[in-house]
Amino acid sequence: MFSQFLKDLADKKEPLMVGAICGMIIITLATTHRVPNLLGTPLQPPLMVNLMLGLPETSLVGWAAHLLVGLVIFPLGYMLLAYRYLPGPALLKGVLYSLLLGTLAGVAAPLTDNRMFMGSAEGALTLYLLHAAYCCLIALIVGSPQEARQRDPARSAATSAAHGSR
Repeated sequence: MFSQFLKDLADKKEPLMVGAICGMIIITLATTHRVPNLLGTPLQPPLMVNLMLGLPETSLVGWAAHLLVGLVIFPLGYMLLAYRYLPGPALLKGVLYSLLLGTLAGVAAPLTDNRMFMGSAEGALTLYLLHAAYCCLIALIVGSPQEARQRDPARSAATSAAHGSR
């Protein structure tokens, strides 16, 4: 499993990075411009991290943690779990992975003293929509293993032959 993860990561590192960066841009724009209209209050994930850690609101640790999660941990998790092991085409993999991340974020939100996500239908919807936009964007940019085999049949045949001879 881990060797396949490393191969997938090597094959898809550029689209994964592009997807993660685009996803973080979309999330940042949405939390800045759209979420306040929907929830009536701004959503500031870096501030939530600072509050959870007992740091000053102006600390850059919250931003560092938010960027680490969005640009490294979640994309690696996508490649480790969703890319190869969740069913269906890339978009479905993104939706399923977003449900997992959204649920984890909803469970973790009270740790930051934030009750907005699961305290209302609008909060829960916002939580899942933000994660869906992020995860589906990554999934669509990265694609799926089946799509990669269809684009490069010679490589797929060579890989199948190598696996069959073992």
